[in-house]
Amino acid sequence: METATYIRAAAMRHKVTVVPGLTEMTHELKMIGRNINQLAILAHEGKVRIASFDETVEKLGLLYAVVRNLAEQESQ
Repeated sequence: METATYIRAAAMRHKVTVVPGLTEMTHELKMIGRNINQLAILAHEGKVRIASFDETVEKLGLLYAVVRNLAEQESQ
């Protein structure tokens, strides 16, 4: 099923909720993913042996908290 067809079908059967700020969260997740991918490439090339993911884990934790908060607000 094509994406547009799926979206139309889902919208007709389910409540559609617009989540403010979701675009920014998606952008952050994409940036984190790109950074991890770049580190993986450098590691495979032997250019990086050790990487610290402390900041990445922290940002993912913050994003998770925001998503959880939005989900809780929606369920009320």
